Amino acid sequence: DGGAQFAILHQHFHASSASTRALLLSTYAKLANLYPNCQKLVLPIFQKYGSSSDLEIQQRSCEYLTLNYIDMEIMEEVLKEMPNFPENTESGPETRLRERLETAKKGALASFRSLSKKSSKEFYEVTEPPKVVQNLLDIGFTSESAIESN
Repeated sequence: DGGAQFAILHQHFHASSASTRALLLSTYAKLANLYPNCQKLVLPIFQKYGSSSDLEIQQRSCEYLTLNYIDMEIMEEVLKEMPNFPENTESGPETRLRERLETAKKGALASFRSLSKKSSKEFYEVTEPPKVVQNLLDIGFTSESAIESN
C-alpha cells in the first residue's frame, strides 16, 4: 500500500537535509503515480513547499504539482520506471575513464623506456641553466648586462 510507504518516509522529512528532502519529493511524486490513493497525501506537501526558500525543493514541488494537473498520460510517462542497466555493459563515463587510464599507462611506459635507454652519465649530466633572467615586467636581459648595470 502506497499510503503506508508514504507515512514511513514522510516521518523523516523534516529532520532530513535539503538534498534528502528533494529526493523525498521525487519519491512522493513516484508514489502518487503508482498509487492513486497517495495523490491526496502528496499534493498538500507540494503546495506547501512550492514557496520554500530552498530553490531546489521549491522547483521540484512546483514541477510535481504542475505535472499532477497536466494530462495523466504525461505524468505517467515522465515518472515511469527507468529500464534496468545491463550489468555487463560499461557506461559512457566508465569507458572514457578506462581509455584515459590506458593512454596514460602507455605514455608513462614510453617515457620510462626512453629514460632507461640513456646511459647513467647522460641521465645525471648537469646542464648549465640559460643565461637569460626576466624581471617582473617580463623584459628579458642577459646575466652579463645585469652584472654590468650593478
